[in-house]
Amino acid sequence: MAPSLTSHQDIALLGLKMSQPAVVALVGYIALIIIVLLPFDMYTYNVNEKKYIRVPYNFAYRLLIALLLMLPFFLGVYSINCMIHGHCHAWSWIVAILTIVWAFTIAIVTISMGSFTIDQLV
Repeated sequence: MAPSLTSHQDIALLGLKMSQPAVVALVGYIALIIIVLLPFDMYTYNVNEKKYIRVPYNFAYRLLIALLLMLPFFLGVYSINCMIHGHCHAWSWIVAILTIVWAFTIAIVTISMGSFTIDQLV
């Protein structure tokens, strides 16, 4: 007999009870973090020279990217877990506020690092 869609089983992971969909999302996020940290050069397009320029591997920069990605990853896994277990009203406000803070943080960091300028947006 196939399991019903309304039933769920929790998985104990690092002392936390997590739903199966949350664990699946966590595995996907861990894979993405590993990909971000892989030691390969990236290429960015230079509009002035109209060609791609190699950006050498920089572990500290990649680690910063991985750390910045961990906030939305955590929010995503916890949200999935909350969808399974319910009672998420307060959590929905926390996610909304942290998402705004995270978005502004990313924008400020990318502007300050010169990844793009405000002139390019208009």
